[in-house]
Amino acid sequence: DAETEGDLKDTLEVTFALPQEVERTRMNPGCAAPRALKPQFQMVAKQGSSNEITDTLVAGLYRYYCPLTLAAGKLTVDGDPIPPGGPLQVLEIRQLVGPLFDSDALSCRPGPVTVRLFNDGELYISGINVHRDAIKDVKLTPELLDAPRLSALAVLHLKMFQRLFGEEVVSQGHTLAVRSMTVLFMDVMESTALYEA
Repeated sequence: DAETEGDLKDTLEVTFALPQEVERTRMNPGCAAPRALKPQFQMVAKQGSSNEITDTLVAGLYRYYCPLTLAAGKLTVDGDPIPPGGPLQVLEIRQLVGPLFDSDALSCRPGPVTVRLFNDGELYISGINVHRDAIKDVKLTPELLDAPRLSALAVLHLKMFQRLFGEEVVSQGHTLAVRSMTVLFMDVMESTALYEA
């Protein structure tokens, strides 16, 4: 569905609504980190539920974040290691509404630790990726970034896209002019080197 306002000479404002078939689509949970970060572990939790993972952490500083909600925090692993057969440490992290975890700083001792993620947020899924705080030492290259994305041209040739949006085209003989444009500037670490590669 599309709504338009304006006289087509000065401005054209278009509001698009997704077809109900797309809005009702429930995708499998996914919250992947870029391979360059070499995540220690990652997991997701559906809205209103929890998930947990047990892993062994060595001493150091870690970062945890959700790429969907942009919540983030630091995990400090320090002190005497837990001896084999010793008590299991449990860390609980709650995804709150918005870009917030209930705590942006956690700590534990080296050794086995269970991390529990609770999704109390508004999104269908929330995830957590935990990686060593070594991003400044990682030389980002296109091969280390996420899997390649589809180009707009590739999306146009997808059968599902054609089925859902095949009728929504500009009629032959009509043109649209771009009169204003918004430019978003981002400071991505080592982006110049990536652009030149």
